[in-house]
Amino acid sequence: IYDVLEMTVDDAIAFFGEESKKNATCRRIVERLQPLQDVGLGYIKLGQSSSTLSGGESQRINLSTSLGSNLTGSLYILDEPSIGLHPRDTNRLIGVLKQLRDLGNTVIVVEHEEEVIRAADWIVDIGPEAGYNGGEVVFSGPLERLLECSGSLTADYLTGRREIAVPATARGWSNSITVKGARENNLRNVDVRIPLGVMTCITGVSGSGKSSLAKGILYPALRRLLYDTGVKPGDFDGLTGDVQLLKSVEMIDQNPIGKSSRSNPVTYINCLLY
Repeated sequence: IYDVLEMTVDDAIAFFGEESKKNATCRRIVERLQPLQDVGLGYIKLGQSSSTLSGGESQRINLSTSLGSNLTGSLYILDEPSIGLHPRDTNRLIGVLKQLRDLGNTVIVVEHEEEVIRAADWIVDIGPEAGYNGGEVVFSGPLERLLECSGSLTADYLTGRREIAVPATARGWSNSITVKGARENNLRNVDVRIPLGVMTCITGVSGSGKSSLAKGILYPALRRLLYDTGVKPGDFDGLTGDVQLLKSVEMIDQNPIGKSSRSNPVTYINCLLY
């Protein structure tokens, strides 16, 4: 059992695959593992702790569970399932959603991701803007008709009538900090230099180590350095560079803004209204 738990999903499917042709138990194991491979999680070990999974990996595991159940006649509602997913994984997500549909289910997706919108059979566009400027059904129909709609911001961006301008040149920088020997979860003893005074994007496919670096090592390490408090960082050798230039560090993630269930942006910006 230990040897099997040390296998990745891909290795386990290969291990049980040949035997599954004549053994019902092995066949069932492969059937349960196959959806994980279909959503691009073939590299995950069977015995891997769920606490080490990224947000994108957890999303796809939940989807693979639904796919593996082979339910029909169900209605699935997904609220922005592409959050945190790399474009490569978004395509895998779309494939899983289509499989759920093809099994005889209804799939409703609340989404902003362009590829998911384009893959939908039917699109309901709410708007035209946000807050008191929203709340109306701007469009309802297939993609071909949406692209011809003149009153939809979604259609404007899908067709290129509107676009977000990219700066012609990147902002320069001279100071930086460096994380040395990061080896938490999937990170393999890497050194990462992060410039100061600019916006840095840490990207890569789900499970590549982005959150482990930023949330698991850099943030708690800086908190301990600046405030002498906080949780223990993940495994790494140290921080070097212009750390003395930093006065504070803040983590903004997907957790609720405050302790109250009625939390709102005022809670976040730490203001009082009178």
